[in-house]
Amino acid sequence: MKMDDLVPEAGNLESFIKQFEVFAGAPGGVEKLREMILKLAVAGKLHKHDETSSSKDLLIKLRSERAALIKEKKIRKGKPLPEINDEPFIIPDHWLWVRLGEWGNWGSGATPSRSISTYYGGSIPWFKSGELTGGVIMTSQETITDEAVTKSAVKLCPPGDVLIAMYGATIGKTAILGVNATTNQAVCACTCFIGVENTYLLLLLKALNSNFIKQGAGGAQPNISRDKIINTPAPLPPLEEQKRIVAKVDELMSLCDTLEAQQQQQAKTVLRANTAAINALLNPAPQSEQNSPKTTEKETSTTPENSFEHNWQRIAQHFNTLYGCTLPMPKGQGRKKKYLVGLENVKALRQLVLQMGCSGLLIDSSKFPDSRDYLIKLGIDGFDKENFGQIPENWSWVKLNELSEFITSGSRGWKKFFSKNGDTFIRSQDIKYDKLFCEDKAYVSLPESVEGKRTRVSDGNILITITGANVGKCALISGLNEKAYVSQHVALIRLISTDYAVYLHKWLTNEFGGRLILVGDSYGDKPGLNLKQIGALSVPFPSIEEQKCIVAKVDQLMTLCDQLEQQLTQSYSDAEKLMQATVKTLTA
Repeated sequence: MKMDDLVPEAGNLESFIKQFEVFAGAPGGVEKLREMILKLAVAGKLHKHDETSSSKDLLIKLRSERAALIKEKKIRKGKPLPEINDEPFIIPDHWLWVRLGEWGNWGSGATPSRSISTYYGGSIPWFKSGELTGGVIMTSQETITDEAVTKSAVKLCPPGDVLIAMYGATIGKTAILGVNATTNQAVCACTCFIGVENTYLLLLLKALNSNFIKQGAGGAQPNISRDKIINTPAPLPPLEEQKRIVAKVDELMSLCDTLEAQQQQQAKTVLRANTAAINALLNPAPQSEQNSPKTTEKETSTTPENSFEHNWQRIAQHFNTLYGCTLPMPKGQGRKKKYLVGLENVKALRQLVLQMGCSGLLIDSSKFPDSRDYLIKLGIDGFDKENFGQIPENWSWVKLNELSEFITSGSRGWKKFFSKNGDTFIRSQDIKYDKLFCEDKAYVSLPESVEGKRTRVSDGNILITITGANVGKCALISGLNEKAYVSQHVALIRLISTDYAVYLHKWLTNEFGGRLILVGDSYGDKPGLNLKQIGALSVPFPSIEEQKCIVAKVDQLMTLCDQLEQQLTQSYSDAEKLMQATVKTLTA
């Protein structure tokens, strides 16, 4: 069933659960499902109700227990909680809206003095907000001693207490204590009264997560307080229903885990398949090493199994699977929001196109003249093809420094020339996405006679970052309408002729070609390149006529990649909107 079919049936919960796997298959679907399960659970929409019992009786018991504990001086009385006038959403008639302060005894932790060494290193766990995992926690990063509990403001909490984080980026994180333990002041703990299932309170706090984050917004450091927590209205079901809700949520969350694991495995499979297909295309195995799969309809018996044509047909047959995949990236592999497997594969496809172009695989090289004719006119001798890799017979290997008038970098001591206006000063951070991209321009004002003027940038120059995490990024200068100079962290390549500048830039940005060599040369404690390494690069050089055709073909295929990325992004956006509409209908 298509995702479009979900919306008309969204009000039917049974139908939704039957289509659970389809729903989870939408971009970000599993994450949204987990959120929705919690919202449906605390609204009473995941289980059959037992209206023979009422939350009114439970609330009377909770208030009675609170009164008894206050009378015994085991807890503080505190300020009366206000009546609830506005109900956030609809709940079953036999439930009640009750502020969290009536569910149990809430208290925040503390940090024992760091200056007293005997407070730390004991046997009592001391949890900080970043350690709340959403489940039962047993072991903390730091521990404290009995002396710290006795002599500081820290409080010992019993097993079963429900924890919620109150400060910073951890707001709303939750956990249940599995042992006697303590917390710091960024954590609030609740010892539930009899009649409140701690596991239900845990899932309720998770369902209210966005509400807590919203309450904490607005300050220099986001935070919520104990008062905000205990004043939060929450739906209270009878105890037996709390247990059934927890069981149902556990069941559905387990299904989410299974679906996510399947998606992760599928995503890895698609990524591996793309990598293998690209490697086979660029490095075809000898005929004897190939398996012998059946000839497909699009292949003929005369197509060699290790040929470029054969391997390209393999990609073409599975093009939509490889480059239309809307699954999220596997954990630990570019898990940015909205970053999909298909986008990662398209990124690899771009590099494949560059490498094919710069290896003579995109067009028929035999139709073009020998590059030596052009190089001889420049006074350059080509190198032996066998030294650096396989290229067409009419191509040559040429050192980058032989193709350049000079390769240099900016001078030191530019700081004294900095100004609020003047000539543009190009730094390594200004080269992004292999283009000159000055978001926050820097300027210099130079005297008429200064050594740094040799690094003035002009159209047709190629710039390469040579230090830092950005090392190896490369920009071709075009349409420069202002004076500009490079810093000491940027190499400037002035070519003998701009005829080959565009082709050379494509080779330098090819992760199988120039970039692979540059990045390999830059490894070390402090990543960096020197000008000698850059000049020593061996460039596969076709004739100028062929370069123009290669560039045109590469640009054409890059446009296709742009379209694939746009389609993936649009598909994600459409599915996300559909998901939001379905969630809204189900949780209304």
